Amino acid sequence: MGLAYSMSVAITGHNVRKTEAIKAAASGEWEFDSWKENPGTLVASADGRLSYHESEEQFAERLSMAVWRANGFFCIVEIVAGCLEEIPYETHLLTEVDYMRFARTDESLYIERNTDIEEQFYSIQDCADWWPDLKRENSDSDDE
Repeated sequence: MGLAYSMSVAITGHNVRKTEAIKAAASGEWEFDSWKENPGTLVASADGRLSYHESEEQFAERLSMAVWRANGFFCIVEIVAGCLEEIPYETHLLTEVDYMRFARTDESLYIERNTDIEEQFYSIQDCADWWPDLKRENSDSDDE
């Protein structure tokens, strides 16, 4: 068994229509309880144990990816990890660059193509500059 932790998560900039799916996805990665919905932000915390082979950073990546999958696009996932057996706590905040890095290898993180512009931070064309596979895919569809 790993070290005991108190984990808190704050999710901002998410699709409010997917709130329940986001809560379920996050709670599937850590047993968060008593979610609070503040304007524009979901907040939860819970105590538990990290697996002995998983670092805080790996947990932050796993939780962020689960939230992004449920949300359908990037949103801010801030995780505060407090080891109950060591002091101090650490905050982990993955960026849009991390999202794009994970999306290159995880098809479930592809940016939704059929969302309203308000729900999507970047258009497919904006992402094509960073995402070579997407550029090829867009140019193939233009030829048809």
